Amino acid sequence: MYEKKVGVHHLSVGTHHPLVGRHAPLVGTHHPTVGTHHPLVGTHPLLVGTHHPHVGKGYPTVGIEKAIIRKEIAIKKVVNIKYIKKMASKRKLSEVAQLEQYRIALENVSLQPEIAAIMAEFGYDETVITEGKTLLNATRAAFDFNKKEDDESTEAYADFFSLKEELTQKFILDRKKAKVVFKNEPIILSKLAINGSIPDAYINWLETIKKFYSESNADTTIKTKLARLKITPEDLTATLQQIDSLEAKRTAYLREKGESQDATKKKDTAFGNLEKWMSEFYAVAKIALIGSPQLLESIGKFVRS
Repeated sequence: MYEKKVGVHHLSVGTHHPLVGRHAPLVGTHHPTVGTHHPLVGTHPLLVGTHHPHVGKGYPTVGIEKAIIRKEIAIKKVVNIKYIKKMASKRKLSEVAQLEQYRIALENVSLQPEIAAIMAEFGYDETVITEGKTLLNATRAAFDFNKKEDDESTEAYADFFSLKEELTQKFILDRKKAKVVFKNEPIILSKLAINGSIPDAYINWLETIKKFYSESNADTTIKTKLARLKITPEDLTATLQQIDSLEAKRTAYLREKGESQDATKKKDTAFGNLEKWMSEFYAVAKIALIGSPQLLESIGKFVRS
């Protein structure tokens, strides 16, 4: 009985393997530990082999494979956490806090003679500092304008949404009344568009209620019969006016929304320019004031003692 490893073929030669019997489990074209993906090698361990006698039976390499996969998952989690922390650190301060920090820094670099003198030696004289203040003022103006537009957009949506909810509840009740009145008149039910369910999409919903109230208001017979369940001609007229108002409010909201988005884009651009300028300013300040940590702290950069 001879046993040897040849290339990729592990052969147990002999009719009777001392550990198994007639058919040795190691006989096969592909040895489970030989191939492109060894369970201990690569990022995707695989047990290679057409018929591995121990797969699914607690074979040691299965445990190793699972351990490697768990390790890969743990590594990915660490990478993701580091990425999230890195992104969060870019905006550790709120925008309003950033503006205040930059304001204090640029004020103190001008008002503190020692800082002003040192920074001037490194290229940040009063002329250059004025450039930073100009960027700061522009960013503050963009921030304030964006907040104003956001508030107007929020108010416009609330105004639109409130009226839409009022019309929704009114239509649900009036629709039920109409179904009772015209339950035996399928043609009118179809004419009023109350056969199916109420659409969810705004445009379809709007068309549905407009059709219901405009058809009801235009048809004397329908109007008369609806009055029996307290849907008066005055109610129909008033509701049609509310629908016109709703369309106007939605138009106003979409206008305010667009203006808000445009203001946000301009604000973000202004912040980007200011942050770039202040980043260079702080980088130079750290070098210029390296021997004076207290002076560095006065422009918003705290140094651990």
